[in-house]
Amino acid sequence: MAVPVQRIVAFVDGSNLFGGMADVLKPGEYFEFSEFLSAIEKEIKIDHVSFYGTYMRADQKTTKKAKLLALAQKEFFDSTKDVKKLDFYRGHFSKTSGKEKGVDMHMGIDMAVGACTNTYDVAVIVTGDADLLYAVETAKKFGKDTILACLSPRIAMAMAFVVSHRVVVDLQHFFVTGAGLKFRKRLKRFSLIKLNPKIKTVEVSITKTRRRPAGM
Repeated sequence: MAVPVQRIVAFVDGSNLFGGMADVLKPGEYFEFSEFLSAIEKEIKIDHVSFYGTYMRADQKTTKKAKLLALAQKEFFDSTKDVKKLDFYRGHFSKTSGKEKGVDMHMGIDMAVGACTNTYDVAVIVTGDADLLYAVETAKKFGKDTILACLSPRIAMAMAFVVSHRVVVDLQHFFVTGAGLKFRKRLKRFSLIKLNPKIKTVEVSITKTRRRPAGM
């Protein structure tokens, strides 16, 4: 009897993923999403990616650092367009609180609905916080395997003990150095994937913003 092929879908909290990237890299630095995805696919072959994120605003009132972060995030988000099997779901910032809206709820509902309507067999959750804990528990109730894939600076420990498997993508050796020691002691069983991507940079100038490879 043939073994059925599993349908594997990744649910990516893009804003949180960029935040983890910014925790390690310098303001204005970024790498393309395809490099992160390729690292994950060394261990898990993903059939489809649902990516959720909110573009930051870089206006004249922000600091240079904030502008660099916003511009780097834009380049990172825009790089998802090169991944054919990816759908981008865009959130927004609240005009009153300034907080991101329409991302966590959207992502969690998509995970839960997909589980109960049997549109996937395995959910790969890419996030660094525990807001999606209930969605993960719901997916498991419907018999779905769940894999937490975290960028090394941000690991959702509360979710790590609920999912079926844990993957840590170690950006520039953060996890294997002293900076990741507290995570290693608590996480115990997990898969570790090294990520040393090609770092790109954006620049803020008076006349225009331009993009160039790092080191030039």
